[in-house]
Amino acid sequence: MRPRPLLAVTVLVATLAGSCGGEPKSQTPIDPQPQTPIDPPPKPPVDAPVVITNVTVIPMTSATTVLSGQTVVINNGLVSFIGTANAPIPAGAVTVDGTGKFLLPGYNDMHGHFTRREELFLYLANGITTLRNMAGYAWQVALRDSIRNNLAPQLAGLPLQGPNFLTAGPAMQVGGHPAFGGPSIDSPTAARNAIATQRQWGVDLVKVYTLLSEPTYRAILDEATKAGLPVGGHTAVGVGLLKVLQGYPEGRQSTVEHLDGYLPNGRLDAAEQQLEDLTIQNGVWNTFTLGIRVNQATLTSLKASEPDGVQYMCSGRVNSWRNESAVNHNLPEYRALIKRLFDRGAKLMIGSDAYATYAVPGFAFHRELEAAVGAGLTPYQALSLATRAPAEYLKRTATTGTVEVGKRADLVLLDANPLVDIRNSSKVRAVFINRVYYSRTMLDQMLVAADCPN
Repeated sequence: MRPRPLLAVTVLVATLAGSCGGEPKSQTPIDPQPQTPIDPPPKPPVDAPVVITNVTVIPMTSATTVLSGQTVVINNGLVSFIGTANAPIPAGAVTVDGTGKFLLPGYNDMHGHFTRREELFLYLANGITTLRNMAGYAWQVALRDSIRNNLAPQLAGLPLQGPNFLTAGPAMQVGGHPAFGGPSIDSPTAARNAIATQRQWGVDLVKVYTLLSEPTYRAILDEATKAGLPVGGHTAVGVGLLKVLQGYPEGRQSTVEHLDGYLPNGRLDAAEQQLEDLTIQNGVWNTFTLGIRVNQATLTSLKASEPDGVQYMCSGRVNSWRNESAVNHNLPEYRALIKRLFDRGAKLMIGSDAYATYAVPGFAFHRELEAAVGAGLTPYQALSLATRAPAEYLKRTATTGTVEVGKRADLVLLDANPLVDIRNSSKVRAVFINRVYYSRTMLDQMLVAADCPN
């Protein structure tokens, strides 16, 4: 791993290192700006009300709504007050000075991966409060439940739990997933048996991959539909995107990942137009993960100057990235595709595909936002695909996705305005989730705890 500068905030570093199985390694904070005195003591109170004063709220309710000079009260895990009048301050509340800060809904990474529990800290430290884990196992399902119930094991007595997440089981793929393994799904019977196992675990969705035959794919749709589980993932070559978008009597895939199967001839032509029309007509969601295509196309420069966050990854993963070869993706066409879909009202979401080429969990999410803006979206539009759109997909708009009174206080506090520059999305000052206030001090400690011991 490359050398690291000293961490600006080192409270409890030695204690945390003893818990994560290695000597502590110093790390530059995400935000190198001078610390402002808004952090509470290192151990944040659990279930304590929080009052954020004089903050600018970007509620994500519309592109033009920005509320300055607000007081926001968080109580019992909900936003209970937003306004400029005298706020009802609950007893025992922690006060946070929001002067010069920006409050948004917590981010949703709708296509991510993790293989160590500690990697969840990388997501949370980057403001991600909900993760859609696209390849999982029984232990991850159990961890999901413990986080939802505030029962996850802690490190050094600190509530280092990570974001809430949904999880698929192992990908449905002939031979198993090339990176994450799993049983070989080479027949309809194998597919039905695998879904029965995943139902026993309690997965949230079924992940399909590329080498499935049409009969096996239809068996997956059938079993998943009967189980009430959405199906998402790649486009099976034995099926093709046209049939995926049209659906079958057994059901229809709810999300297509990576724009897999679009631009079959590399340009907008009659075949592509039909695919885009069907996407919109049938309400199929796309998690486009454009940042991975950008990374693969610019791999030479990435190897020369590796992105922030690489220092937390295990050496085997980093070495695999360093040994990859560049891929000459048709980036202008993919950017134009995303812009066309968005402008026509297609259902899109932000996903980082963490673990793919130089995509570090949490950190890659912000590169994905930058890629969306690079495709022609405004910063507000890109952020909407990480806040409002996932809430719609998950049927949670009544409780999350925007900053409004009565909704869950899954929030991120930023040091700079992301509507002015989308790169400011990464300047995370604090995160609020599951009735815990994670200050910048705490988030820096989580980064240390996430460090791979090898």
